[in-house]
Amino acid sequence: MAMRKGQPPGCESNIKALREKAGYTQESLAHKLGVSLSSVQSWERGKNGLWGFYWAIKLCRALNCNIEDLLRKENGDKID
Repeated sequence: MAMRKGQPPGCESNIKALREKAGYTQESLAHKLGVSLSSVQSWERGKNGLWGFYWAIKLCRALNCNIEDLLRKENGDKID
């Protein structure tokens, strides 16, 4: 599958439903994640952003590791 702009098809409704179930507004989720409100809005409209996450998850599954293993700094520090 080639890299595409946007995100895996159909997940925009998942993002919104999961956000609402967790009790977040778009703005509060953006603040928690340290991203702009427009980023969250774009994810929920299917406009951009999640293909990187999608491929990171697929890579972790293929390598039998978790996301922290993948993103760990060279000095061994974990992500905060």
